[in-house]
Amino acid sequence: AIGAGSNDGGFSNAGQVRIYDWSGTSWVQAGNDIYGEAANDFSAGYGGGQSLVSISAAGDRVAIGALFNDGNGVDAGHVRTYDLTSITQKYGGGLGTAANPYLIATTDHLIELSNSSGDWGSHFLQTADLTFDATEANVDWDGDGTVGDPDDAAGFSPIGVLYNQFTGSYDGGGHTIANLYISRVDESRVGLFGDIRSSSIKDLGLVAVDVLGELSVGGLIGGSRDGSTISDCYTTGTVSGGSSIGGLIGNCQGSNG
Repeated sequence: AIGAGSNDGGFSNAGQVRIYDWSGTSWVQAGNDIYGEAANDFSAGYGGGQSLVSISAAGDRVAIGALFNDGNGVDAGHVRTYDLTSITQKYGGGLGTAANPYLIATTDHLIELSNSSGDWGSHFLQTADLTFDATEANVDWDGDGTVGDPDDAAGFSPIGVLYNQFTGSYDGGGHTIANLYISRVDESRVGLFGDIRSSSIKDLGLVAVDVLGELSVGGLIGGSRDGSTISDCYTTGTVSGGSSIGGLIGNCQGSNG
């Protein structure tokens, strides 16, 4: 959380706060700018390097002080607190940190993750059993709002690819994902997670998968490397391809399971 007490974005010297979240590769602003309520509030700080912004250890709340706010009398001052989970509104909530992971509560959230490579260094917690339609043609796999377009024919887009691996963590919370469909016959590193590095995946079951690829193909993970940890996970269904094929992991290099 970064404050600028003399910022004029709302009113003269009203002040401003921005919240940032580490994606694993860069700092990304979470939510909108938070401005002071009135001119000369100096919300977030006043001179001398003084900071009036405090964020909780879990990263889910922020308190912002304004020394000269007049809401309860001239220069009486006030403090506002914000629930950051309601500010960010990504996935099912959360901030993507280890203490406050992004929540995956629907299949739409999972597809959102597959399309959000900027979040592949973040932390995730699945909060419910997820079930895709058993007829793969009924699913908007690419999340563009249209079912049955050419991109949907390839099914789910793996989370993590070569040179942009998933490096975060995914805690399945003891839940399952059913009817995952992937048909990428000419692609390598194919699975729910295509390629992971220095990652942690645990407590997740994949049921009735139908996964097809060329090289390094797994129901859960296509390729795993560099100290990744996979624990208490399983798959059922069909996984097929050219070489380096596994029901759980296609190709495992330097990982623990």
